[in-house]
Amino acid sequence: MLDGKIYKGGFAGTIQDRGAQPVRTQGRTIKAAGGGVAERPANAAMLNAGRGNPNFLATIPRHGFWQLGLFAMRESERSFAHMPEGLGGFPKHQGLEERFEIFARDNKGVAGIDFLRGVLSYVRDQLGLDGGEFLYEMCEGILASNYPVPDRMLKLSEVIVAQYLKKEMIGKHPFVGDFDIFATEGGTAAMTYIFNTMRENHLITPSR
Repeated sequence: MLDGKIYKGGFAGTIQDRGAQPVRTQGRTIKAAGGGVAERPANAAMLNAGRGNPNFLATIPRHGFWQLGLFAMRESERSFAHMPEGLGGFPKHQGLEERFEIFARDNKGVAGIDFLRGVLSYVRDQLGLDGGEFLYEMCEGILASNYPVPDRMLKLSEVIVAQYLKKEMIGKHPFVGDFDIFATEGGTAAMTYIFNTMRENHLITPSR
């Protein structure tokens, strides 16, 4: 954002500046985005998404992430309460959703709690998924206590991401079928896996 307007990171087009000749905006946006806030006050006026290296981050989901981790750790220690301190087990399915509601109530007002409650409400009430199963999947994931099953993407996470893709990529247009999603670290990793798979299956050969 620059002077109250949104500019795409790295944009090199032209704008009309108060009736004068069109001026190049690339240098202007890059200059405003560069450096830290203390070094370059103009940085405060611009959110630059860049190419995967933005100068900002979303704090609300990160607060939710840490609160989910605390809840998962509590569940892990609860399942091995009979063991010495420092050991935890896998979360227990039974009563997990109810214990989360108690955790959220006990931590009302803590940053991230409302976000987590909203996520659970969306998954359960709008997508029709089982709230307890979703919480268990998230707890196992954040605890890194098991191999992901299926390994290409967690079961309920795939349903949620597929719903997002339908909304953003298809909208209200007719759509038949569903997505099979393979989560990767990022776009570069995705391209690497695709070409490696094609090579291993003899669909492409090294160029000469």
